[in-house]
Amino acid sequence: MKHYWIMALLLALMTAACAKQQVGITTENAAKITSSTVILVVAQKDLGAVVEASKAGIVLGGGMMAALVNAADESSRSRAARDMVLPLRAHLTDIDFRKELASELSKQLQHSWLHVEQVEIVDALSSSERKKMFDKRSSNAILLVDANYKLASDFTLLNTTSNHAIYIEDAKDPVYKDKVAISSDKVMDASAGESAIARSWAENDGSRIKLAVRDGIKKLAAAIAKGLVLPSKEIATESPAASVH
Repeated sequence: MKHYWIMALLLALMTAACAKQQVGITTENAAKITSSTVILVVAQKDLGAVVEASKAGIVLGGGMMAALVNAADESSRSRAARDMVLPLRAHLTDIDFRKELASELSKQLQHSWLHVEQVEIVDALSSSERKKMFDKRSSNAILLVDANYKLASDFTLLNTTSNHAIYIEDAKDPVYKDKVAISSDKVMDASAGESAIARSWAENDGSRIKLAVRDGIKKLAAAIAKGLVLPSKEIATESPAASVH
């Protein structure tokens, strides 16, 4: 019985933690928004790849030595991943991920109840800057979109993701929170090996990686907009396309 209550408590805590990751918009909060600015945060400048946490030191049972082994292993795999990604980056020089995503968001949100005035692009937004988001902006709401795109650790597919939230002026907490993950089709089976898979992405002047990046951009913007659809259609209005800065 004691174990049952412990498991129930852990389940409740996990459920509460998960709930905080998503906050649905209400028609009441949506009605308060007269105009909004989308701030798109994309820290990375080029295509990257996920490097999973190392487990090489697990046989050592933890401690400083295990930590050093893990760090060395991760550093080695990070260098290998970077070397395989570099040729792919060369094929993406004509794609500006940030500008293309900002443009797609502007189109997708054109008919939104958010009344988007403009889409801004920034490399980073510190905690202190987030507290001052409304200081130099005329809009009374901000849709903050933190996006990235990376190859999976085995290089088989491209993941394009976003964590986003809506903040209303003078409100302490976001009135809306959500996250979206878009995965491309697998270019090859993982058994082919990372080097072979990376070469496959680069074939035909990088046509596969280009298609995956642009497809990820469009699907991500569409998914973000879809998540903002209200149960009631009374607030939805048509607005001119937002400017991109």
